[in-house]
Amino acid sequence: MRKDATVRIKSKPLTWSMLGVGIAATLALSACGAGQDAQTEHMVAAVPGASVDLDHEDKGIRLALRNMVVEYNEDGYAKGATAPLVVRIVNAGSVNDTLTKVSTPAATGIEVVDQGGDTPSSDSASASGSASGSASGSASQDTATKGFTVDVPVVTGGHVTLASKQAQGDGQYLELQGLKRDIAPGDEIKVTFTFAKAGAVTAELPMTPPAEGASDSAVAE
Repeated sequence: MRKDATVRIKSKPLTWSMLGVGIAATLALSACGAGQDAQTEHMVAAVPGASVDLDHEDKGIRLALRNMVVEYNEDGYAKGATAPLVVRIVNAGSVNDTLTKVSTPAATGIEVVDQGGDTPSSDSASASGSASGSASGSASQDTATKGFTVDVPVVTGGHVTLASKQAQGDGQYLELQGLKRDIAPGDEIKVTFTFAKAGAVTAELPMTPPAEGASDSAVAE
C-alpha cells in the first residue's frame, strides 16, 4: 500500500437481538428520550476496557466507544515492539460518521492490519484520497496534527469492531508500531480517536485480561 493512502473499513449491520449485554446497553442510548435520566443515557459496558461517548444530540450524533483495550499479553510489550488494540464503535445516532484519525503519544506509528475476514470495499481511491485496504495496510501520518489517518465508516444503527483474531476479531484491527516504552499488564496508554462529524475523544486504554462474555462472539453476522 502507498504510504499516502488511507484504509477503509466497513461497518457491519447491527443485530439488535443478539448483542452482548454491554453493547446492547450502549444501543439503548438511541431510545432514550430527552426527559430521561442522564445517567441512563450514558450507560457503559460492565467490562474491563475503556468506554467513552460522543454525544451531540442537536446534530443527531451519538457514538459509543466500548471496551477498548490494549490486547492482553501476560508478558507485556517491550519498548520498540508492536501492540494490537481492541476498539468497538457503536453508532446510536441518526447520522453516519467516519473515524478519520487515531493518535497516541505511546507509539511512533499505527498500522491497519487486515486479517482477511471482513475486507474493506474494493472501490478505487476517492477524490479525498482514500483507498481500499490490502493484506496489511499502513495508516498515513498527518504531520500537521501528529495523528494517523484512517477511513472507518460507522453507519447509523451499525457497529464496527477492530480486533485481532486473538481477540476474537476477524477483520481489521489497529496495531501500535514502535512503542516508546514498555507496556505491562495493568498499564494504560492514551489514545485519541477523531471522527469527521462527532469530533475527537481521548481515552486511557488499559491492558487487562478480557472479561468473560466481553467479546463480540455474541454478535450475529
